[in-house]
Amino acid sequence: MKTEIKFFLTKNNVFVFIFGVLALVAFFFVKSTQAGTLYCVVDTSCGAGSTTVFRMQSTSNSHAGTSAGSTYTNLVCCGGVTGLGTNCSGTYQLLGTLSGLNNAHFEDSLKTNYSSANDICLSVTSGAISSATSTSCAGYDTTVASYSGSSGTNVHVGSSAVYANKICATASAAGGYLYFVVKSPSETFPNLIPGTLVATSSILEVRTDNSSGFNITVLRQDADTTLDLNTDAAVNIPDKTAWAPGANCSTAGNASASTTEPNTLQFRTRQAGTDSVNFCSAWWGTNDTTANALFAGFPSTAQQIIYRSTSAVASTTSIVLYNLNAPSTQRTGAYSGNITYTAAVNP
Repeated sequence: MKTEIKFFLTKNNVFVFIFGVLALVAFFFVKSTQAGTLYCVVDTSCGAGSTTVFRMQSTSNSHAGTSAGSTYTNLVCCGGVTGLGTNCSGTYQLLGTLSGLNNAHFEDSLKTNYSSANDICLSVTSGAISSATSTSCAGYDTTVASYSGSSGTNVHVGSSAVYANKICATASAAGGYLYFVVKSPSETFPNLIPGTLVATSSILEVRTDNSSGFNITVLRQDADTTLDLNTDAAVNIPDKTAWAPGANCSTAGNASASTTEPNTLQFRTRQAGTDSVNFCSAWWGTNDTTANALFAGFPSTAQQIIYRSTSAVASTTSIVLYNLNAPSTQRTGAYSGNITYTAAVNP
């Protein structure tokens, strides 16, 4: 699910001010991943509730390695299902096999040229799992990765969209449910004059019968900042310092007042409108006043922003507030980026 959030920034340009203001338009897409449904992504770190299936040297035309036998930093992370693992026993599916533990070529699950000691598997402790190799993962929960060459052996790997040959998978846990949605599919900021703050918000809704509750993580998809100029990715709208949570909901993270690094894109979980059992005051401040509300920038690796330790059989709501400001030197144009929210049940 994608939620489009648009930012409009205007400023006087001294060379053409007689014609009025120029518009700086920025937007990002908010992707929500529903736990209870299997998902797989390639990232430099697997967030809470996900597991490393295997590793890639790069995200395209890449050698691969097993999760334990390689130090490659591009991780194929899968999550969203309780009890998900990488065991090649019990309830599992073989996704493919590598030619070695590291610096290896890949072959799909239909081939038997490589040692089973280097099998790549996905498993659940209870429930069901299925997988396939195909040019389309329609009908499956997720695309784990893709690989070059129709031979299916001695090939390179890449992230899900790189090659036509896909590794597809679906998994479910026995019993239980988790529903997650980002409501209000389009959020728009008012026009922004540099130095004047504008704000908007998203509504995150969760429902689960998991007795130990759930957590929600967020990450930005760009390595340096959330929003890049469409015509020049080296030009960014600044982010506030990336969010790093405390060890638990009672331990402070690195969020700070909105007046710190003010000319940035920043966010927080807002207390007003957020169900009290979902709100971590040690992370986001004791209330929503300017003096006490704490903000951070979007992180480049998945980090928890919401933690609830009890079930939510009836839908429960959390509000994420976005603040935007920009320096007077900000270049005009269209900016875009992507962030992803993921909900997962707690163990």
